Amino acid sequence: MAMPAMSPEVGMVRSYLEWIAGLPWSVATDDQLDIERAAEILEQRRYGLPRVKERMLEFMAVRKLLAAR
Repeated sequence: MAMPAMSPEVGMVRSYLEWIAGLPWSVATDDQLDIERAAEILEQRRYGLPRVKERMLEFMAVRKLLAAR
């Protein structure tokens, strides 16, 4: 299904696709999986959202377990 060229969404979609294509896909960094430090930073810099913070820390814990293999 093609999007009509005169559709107002064309510019937004094109910008989004250009942004995605411009990301540094081949650049990798080492993960910093210090869960205690991450918890401190979340508490200091983000107010509320305890379930979101907990989920982020759980995700990091799983990544740390997988990295230890």
